[in-house]
Order: sequence, then structure tokens, then C-alpha cells
Amino acid sequence: MIPSEKGSVFGEFWYVTSQKIQIFSSRVGDYVSVLPQASEQALGQQIDSATRCKSLYDSRTSI
Repeated sequence: MIPSEKGSVFGEFWYVTSQKIQIFSSRVGDYVSVLPQASEQALGQQIDSATRCKSLYDSRTSI
């Protein structure tokens, strides 16, 4: 293989990889900005379901 060809193939590979990294990092950035809000909602739902389960358990045990 001629070194210049190898260089162009590697350059192409690096270009594609860097494009993928940029796309991935921008998506991760979007996800991270959404994450705190989503996790707060999920935590709220977990707390709600936990209190419902506890109240259900309390009502069953009190009978």
C-alpha cells in the first residue's frame, strides 16, 4: 500500500469518526440538559407510588 493512500484512508476514517463524536456529544448535551427535569419527574413518581403502596399496606394491616 502506498503511504499517501494509507494516509487518505486514515484521514477519511478520522473525519468520519470525528463527525460521529460531534453528533454523539451534541446528542449527549441535549440529553444531559433534559436529564435533571426528567429525573425529578421520575423521582416524584417513585415517591408517589411508594406512598401509595405504604398507605395500601397500612390500611391492610390495620384491619
